[in-house]
Amino acid sequence: MNDGIRLSKGMTHKNALAGLNWGGGKGVMAHNPEVDRNDPKFREFVFKEYGNFVATLRGCYYTAEDVGCTHHDMYNIFT
Repeated sequence: MNDGIRLSKGMTHKNALAGLNWGGGKGVMAHNPEVDRNDPKFREFVFKEYGNFVATLRGCYYTAEDVGCTHHDMYNIFT
């Protein structure tokens, strides 16, 4: 959680320095080491659920690909 807060502060500063009228944010997913995060069905489920959550924010947060995500993960978020 602390990493997510630290990263979102960094994104806020980055956007401010760039003159953007957007705040900063960071989506963070905790990893359970007992679950195979490379299982395609698991990844599809998790990223679709994350996309459903982001949609409830009604445009207050936009997500984009970052470390550990694939284009396929992003597709599942946006479906």
